[in-house]
Amino acid sequence: MMQDIVDLIDFYATPLGKTTAATIRGLLNQLWPNININTLMTMGYPIPFMPETNNIHRTIVFMPAAQGIIHWPDEAKNQCCLINEDALPLPNESVDRILIIHSLEHAEHIRPYLRELWRILASNGRLIVIVPNRRGLWAQMDETPFGHGNPYTMTQLSRILKENQFTPLRSLRGLYNIPSHSRILKNISKVLEKIGPLCLAKFSGLVCIEASKQVYCGYHVKKPPRILIRSAIVH
Repeated sequence: MMQDIVDLIDFYATPLGKTTAATIRGLLNQLWPNININTLMTMGYPIPFMPETNNIHRTIVFMPAAQGIIHWPDEAKNQCCLINEDALPLPNESVDRILIIHSLEHAEHIRPYLRELWRILASNGRLIVIVPNRRGLWAQMDETPFGHGNPYTMTQLSRILKENQFTPLRSLRGLYNIPSHSRILKNISKVLEKIGPLCLAKFSGLVCIEASKQVYCGYHVKKPPRILIRSAIVH
């Protein structure tokens, strides 16, 4: 079951949530270190990991209807939109980069979901998908957002992307610490995070893949529908 927006906000406000956000930002900085694009579209709950740069002309944050929505940024014009995942209100090839987190593992219909992402991504665009690792400890514990939804191994995620006309380019893993708020386990978690990439790679908490769009697949694109969804916004 998809977590509510309030639960996501509460988790990332905790010390464990802040550590998790820092780890994920580190992965994104490795894949997109100097991002300079026209349009970035994100799906799910990306707020704690948004790139801090002035080199993005436009940022669009899509949040699934089942999750809920917030106003972001706090002191500026709202850039968040509540949507249905298989009917995105954007023109074909209108987005340069897409970031997916806390989303794919909750999608009820994977193929229509990914085909919509393929449709709106520019021919030279890039996509990053971050999901819980099926083999990791985080996917087995529902105290964090990564313990909900359908987790994937790196092989499974790569195969799904290939089946939907994306070409995996690079992959990373992260979150080797223990998903606990206990102060006693804090020092152990720091050690695990350091040695994890060396000896615990397949048991990371999350897997991350950057992919490009296959432009030669001959997929029939459709005109995006106009969708109006009314929902309360969490402040």
